[in-house]
Amino acid sequence: MLTDCSRAKAHCGKMRTRVLLSWLLLLLLTLGQGHVEAAFFDTSEDSGHLTIRYFNLVVENKEELQRHTDRTIKPGDAILVTTPDGRQILIDSGLTYVGDQLLKFLQQLGVDRLDYAFATHPHWDHIGGFLTLFPNIPIGKMYHVNVPNDTDTLRLFLQGLDDYAIPNRFLEAGDQLMLGDYVSASVLNPPAGTSPDTLESPENISTARINNLSLVMRLDYGETSALFTGDIYRAQERYLSAEYPEEMRANVLHAPHHGEETGSSFELIEAVMPEVTIISRDDLASIAIFNRYRAYDSDVYVTGMNGHILIRLDGESVQVVVEQEIDSPFLH
Repeated sequence: MLTDCSRAKAHCGKMRTRVLLSWLLLLLLTLGQGHVEAAFFDTSEDSGHLTIRYFNLVVENKEELQRHTDRTIKPGDAILVTTPDGRQILIDSGLTYVGDQLLKFLQQLGVDRLDYAFATHPHWDHIGGFLTLFPNIPIGKMYHVNVPNDTDTLRLFLQGLDDYAIPNRFLEAGDQLMLGDYVSASVLNPPAGTSPDTLESPENISTARINNLSLVMRLDYGETSALFTGDIYRAQERYLSAEYPEEMRANVLHAPHHGEETGSSFELIEAVMPEVTIISRDDLASIAIFNRYRAYDSDVYVTGMNGHILIRLDGESVQVVVEQEIDSPFLH
């Protein structure tokens, strides 16, 4: 390992004032930010690369919306993947409230069709944006997980698949896909056999249970790879790290559950050993988690602080371009 696990734990254990420091950090970042948004929307170099774009989505009137729900209002995940041969893939679509914003960004990138879409799990901050996309962008095939949830968002999502005649398929551990001619996908989660018949009822299934049944998938191109983890928690991270020690290794890691302390265990980081870690969130949930990845020499980027994030894999190496760099005494 690149660093001694006990030393990493001791280092991370010092960072206990995370909430106050997170907001102070965001305040500091409002000064002196340089913008390279044009690079994010420039697709001229996508050919021949596995290109991953993390959208920095912003919920407008967030405080007002929060007053009317007991659920945390956060934009959620929306990740556009473009294969070397031009296939367009969307992994999750963010919260319902950011659907129009996501549609605008996709149109700005010239995306008029999605060859494939993936819904990692049936929570509103991952599938909500699809409700806006369904009538506006054709989708060749939707991949999702066979996990119930008693919400209007999921009911509208499933209805949309029917209304727009979108072919769809459930995924589970052991499934293998080819996304175009050059990129393969290996599914590690949810466990094989996952279905409503093996789970609690939609009314009784817990948030944690659904999160731990998120789609976990590794994309491979040449000698490079990216691991997408949905919202899994520490227990599932440890299970997958023990069950799939080789398959979990990847150059790029999507930090589970938006970088919250429910995940990003030492076992996960040591299994993946990512060169690059992305936290998809409009703020920083935990400075300790950020610095934990840094203790393992991973370069860490946060959409809410770095803005849009562009990652290119050429089959041998990884390149990252962000709108703005983080400069803070609280992050190492």
